[in-house]
Order: sequence, then C-alpha cells, then structure tokens
Amino acid sequence: MNNSCGNFVKWYAGKFSSVLAVLMILLVTGMEGTSLKPAFSSENEQAAPGGPPDGRSFPEAVLMLGSEGDSAYVIEKASRTLYHFNMETHELGMAKRYPLETDSMENVKEGIYFRKDETLSGLFSGRGLLMEKASVNVSGEDRAARFLFQCMRDGAEPQTADSQENIPVIMFRESLEKIADSLYPKRTPFIVQDHLLLLSRDAYGKELHEITQFLENWKQSWEDRDIDRYMKYYSGLFTHGKMNIKRWQSHKRKIFSRSPASRVTLTPVHVLKIDPFVWMTLIQAYQSDSYNDVGIKRLLIRREGDGWKIVREEWERYDGRI
Repeated sequence: MNNSCGNFVKWYAGKFSSVLAVLMILLVTGMEGTSLKPAFSSENEQAAPGGPPDGRSFPEAVLMLGSEGDSAYVIEKASRTLYHFNMETHELGMAKRYPLETDSMENVKEGIYFRKDETLSGLFSGRGLLMEKASVNVSGEDRAARFLFQCMRDGAEPQTADSQENIPVIMFRESLEKIADSLYPKRTPFIVQDHLLLLSRDAYGKELHEITQFLENWKQSWEDRDIDRYMKYYSGLFTHGKMNIKRWQSHKRKIFSRSPASRVTLTPVHVLKIDPFVWMTLIQAYQSDSYNDVGIKRLLIRREGDGWKIVREEWERYDGRI
C-alpha cells in the first residue's frame, strides 16, 4: 500500500466560537498551508466486518469531516437505509444503520442536503425537518430540491407533508435521541444516493490526496497573486453570483494588482462527493498588512481533463457558527 495513504491520522478542528478565536488560533499555532486530513482512520487493514469482501469499505460520498463531533448521513434509496458515519464509525461495517420508510423515495433526488431548520422542533411536531439540496448542479435547476425528514417517537403515527406542497417524506422510525445531538443546521450533510458507493483504502487515500494538492496549489497561486496560474484552477462554466468566468478573471486581476502580500489559511469543515462534483466547506482566514477577515468558503469542483476545476465559489462572513 502506498506510504502516503497508509498511515491515516484523525483531523481535529475545534468548533470555534468567534472570529477572534479563529484568528488567535491561527496566529498562535502558525498554521501553514492547507491541511486536509482523512475523515477516517483505522488500525485495521482488513475490510470492516459487514463490508464488501474486496475491501471496499470507505464511503465515497464522505471524504473528510472537520472534527470528531461531526457526522454525515448517507441515504441509500435502493435499500431504504440511513447510514450514520463519523470518525469513530468510519467504515461500512462500523456505521450505524437505520431502516427508512417512505412511499416517495423515488421522488427524492440524488445530491447533498442540509437541514434548513434552525431548531429541532419540527421533529417533535410530526412536521419533520426540511432538508434542502446544496447547489451542486451547475445549471441551477435543482436549487429547490428538498424533502422532509420525519423522526417518529415511539407509538406515533406517521405524518405526511401537505399534498399541495408535493414534498417527498422520509420516515425515521427510531427515537429522536439516536441522532438529535449530531444534526447541525447547514453543517450536517444528508447525502442521497441510489446505491451506497464505496472505495478501497488506497482509492480513498488517493482521491483525498489529489483534492488536497489541488486546494494547496490554488491557495498558493492566490497568495502569489499570479492571476494566470490562479485562473487555471477554474472551469469555463464557473459562476460566482452574477459573474461568469470572464468577469471573475477581470475582478480578480484588479484585486491582485492593488492587494499587498497576503496569507490565506483554510481549515476544512467537510469534503463531500456526489459524482462528478466535490463539495467543500472551509473556514477561510485571510490576512494582509491592511485587511483581515474570516469567512466560510464553499467550493464546488469537478474533474475536467486530468485535473480538478472550480465551477462555483461562495463566501460568507464567519460568525462562529456553521
């Protein structure tokens, strides 16, 4: 097995409570570059119990989680199963599994979803949590895709969404306490796949290494203010708000020409994949002699030719929550 992929270590990124906390950590520890670490680690070189016999046991959809308390849920439509992955239950045989009930699973589109609700009250009311799909379709046609995730208490009868809204409903029959402590709005992903896709340990490590290298090279070109090299990491289909690739290049050229030397630090929150796209959420700290800020950077990338390209980039100011 490749040495660069053989010894996995857990990535730990603390939950920062404020912008100041992030900046202080960056300044004190002197973090250099980008440090994407595997979502999962294991001393066991064999396939996990219950995993496929060929050793494919790492979920392709969950490449990286930012901290030990983070979780990712994968819904496999074919088997109507909910898989719960985190750093401790990282391989298929160790993942927690829950059966799902629904009459409308075929209407739930494949993709990455996040909880829209700010509270868990919907689970108690029978209404359910509204899950909205991340914008991972470059055409934008799936922006409104959503479903209701209902968590039924013992003895409760299933509730359905208003038929006029035509929102698919997925029923979780277990007690709320099974998952409530890991459901963070805008942070805990629910990934819907027709079939659960798995990678071998080597393939998993190679995929993450390629994405790590891409992110580091893109960041370095930004810090070097090399506009030609920087733009090579963007797809011709790139959009940012109302800007296309040409307007983005013109915008960044002006910024690079007048910006002082800067330093960019990227702290991963999660890296998720729904082929052909990879969705990355990062805490981005920008520092220069005249300006500092911390924000949430979201990148949508896909493989084009022999490398990864950015097709969408979003940024919002970090307020201590994700």
